[in-house]
Amino acid sequence: SESKKYEMLAFSNAKLFKNYLPKRDLQEFIRGKEKLGITTRGILPDTPEDRTYDKHVFSGIKKSLWPRMRFIPREEFPYEAELTIYGENKVSIAKLTQDNVIGIIIEDSVIHGMMKMIFEVAWKQARD
Repeated sequence: SESKKYEMLAFSNAKLFKNYLPKRDLQEFIRGKEKLGITTRGILPDTPEDRTYDKHVFSGIKKSLWPRMRFIPREEFPYEAELTIYGENKVSIAKLTQDNVIGIIIEDSVIHGMMKMIFEVAWKQARD
């Protein structure tokens, strides 16, 4: 079951993600993660909005569960989607723009493992 603690790893655009979900749904999502003790590491475009995402969205949540974030140059990686690696074998990919909403969840341990390796390589290269 997915109810045990794990770490979510995400390539995300926090500005778009924050505006993608209705405010109440976003708060519910974050409170659910807090209840389960799920931690997050995210690689985000280096923008003022992305750098302050945690303060705006996670205020009121235990500081230990705020996401650890690193940043990559926005000019080189202007992505408008999110890729999240989570659970024991799940990878989700979602387009974060309002037109033609699309998302996919892949449940496969080999793809999950490969995406985790790609995330770790990128994490080492990203900056605080």
